[in-house]
Amino acid sequence: MRSWFALFAGLFAVLLLAPSLALAQGIGQVAAVSPGATLKTASGTVVLARGVRLSSGDVVMTDASGRAELLFDDETKVVVGPASKLVIDEVLMQSPAKAQRFAISAVSGSFRFITGNSPKPAYDISTPTATMAIRGTIFDFTVSKKQGTNVALFRGKVRLCTSGACANMQGECAVAFSNRRGKIAAPKTTDERDDVLITGFPFVVDQEDITPKFRAPVGGCGDLKAKAAAVRKVAAPAPMNNNLTPRQESNRAPDRPESQHEATDSESSKPEPDPPADEPPKD
Repeated sequence: MRSWFALFAGLFAVLLLAPSLALAQGIGQVAAVSPGATLKTASGTVVLARGVRLSSGDVVMTDASGRAELLFDDETKVVVGPASKLVIDEVLMQSPAKAQRFAISAVSGSFRFITGNSPKPAYDISTPTATMAIRGTIFDFTVSKKQGTNVALFRGKVRLCTSGACANMQGECAVAFSNRRGKIAAPKTTDERDDVLITGFPFVVDQEDITPKFRAPVGGCGDLKAKAAAVRKVAAPAPMNNNLTPRQESNRAPDRPESQHEATDSESSKPEPDPPADEPPKD
């Protein structure tokens, strides 16, 4: 009887400890990283490297050239872009391949999010100005102090909410942007949408540097890479033309002496002025 009681007590203890053990073992890993990314943990800050395990409470930060691709155990994929900061608030694994709760906070920068095997209500994505509820989704989003939270959806549905409004997003390459006052709007024209994507969503314009399984189906947004190149070409300053026409050449002011020595020689070559008429002659 005692042996059965001990067996049940042991099984009950294992079930209670399972979430803690999952957290201790980590909830994901770094799949790829570009130089310029760090990981802040409870033990300190380290340079981010491929294969490093992730835990709840970790903070991923990148500089202007850094980038990190995070693969969680439930197959959720997150790309942290340059000059960005992501906090892994809590990822509680219900099983080795499914999360009971998946909560992250994007503080600033650009990100890509691809849902995994966890139930959709488990996901909780927040920024300083908005929250996102997802329904099987691939989307990019950006966070900035001036523009708030902007979202570009490629597959599935997203419900974007701010302090003052909510908007349901669906459709290929749907875009919504919010401001810090809580208002949400969508581009009125394709050109306006493309301008928003080109200026604020680097992964949509060019995702060649991203690992294939972290890429998104951005074809519905058109060839933004070519359009971005054309915009940069128009915005580039025109080269300066130093060639003068014959008329301009003849009217150009004479060149100044090339050196102080030349200027001195020029001054010394001038004739001395005659003495004043009322000055007595010198002996």
